Amino acid sequence: SRSPKEREGLSTKRIKNMYNDHYKLGFIDRTFGIKGEVVLVMDVDDGERYKELKEMWVDENGELKKYSIENTRLKKMELCVGLQNIKRIEDAEPLLKKSVYLPLSYLPALGDKNFYFHEVVGFAVIDNVHGLIGVLETILQFPGHAVMQVKKENAEILIPVSPGFIDKVDRETQTLYVNCPEGLVELYLGD
Repeated sequence: SRSPKEREGLSTKRIKNMYNDHYKLGFIDRTFGIKGEVVLVMDVDDGERYKELKEMWVDENGELKKYSIENTRLKKMELCVGLQNIKRIEDAEPLLKKSVYLPLSYLPALGDKNFYFHEVVGFAVIDNVHGLIGVLETILQFPGHAVMQVKKENAEILIPVSPGFIDKVDRETQTLYVNCPEGLVELYLGD
């Protein structure tokens, strides 16, 4: 059977970061101490999950390079990391401001009402009243909240990412079922 996007003739192309099998954990902000340790600023909800990290991948000129980790110390959302074969500040400095990635397999599985932002980009979005309203192009992140940017032809619909608005995530058919607030879809589509 065809997916909702295919039935409506919408693009089924997935829009993802350049590393389809990795997700961005954060970036290396600065060095720490004189032994070549670096501070990784993480963009995650729970830094505790990463305090025992044994390896990480750094984006070096468009390619991921794997680094083995010797030790870590967690302080809020920053992880002080000692890397194997990097023992001096001078060796660590080329890593500053570089993005750090982990394989998608490091992420825990989520239920059918929760999702990782990167995984739903390209999903069809079906509202419980209006049916198929478009394809999720990206999730915009603002201080305090995130918004789904859904495209349908030349129109754009912005839907807050809120547990009350998400009915179901169907990963098999790449479909996101939503319950938009009354009047929201009409505001953008003029229905």
